[in-house]
Amino acid sequence: MENGSWAPAAARLMRAELEKMKELRLCETDVSLRGALNQTSEAQMDALVAELCAE
Repeated sequence: MENGSWAPAAARLMRAELEKMKELRLCETDVSLRGALNQTSEAQMDALVAELCAE
């Protein structure tokens, strides 16, 4: 989940570090918030919820 203009770069760096861990499952759904929730970010959140509830 990213928030702000710096967030995409930070999210990539965090994902790269987390991917090194064994037996850790990362969600594939990205959520980008730009100040306030909008239709796009709301749809991303819904997709993330569905992914988290799938297992």
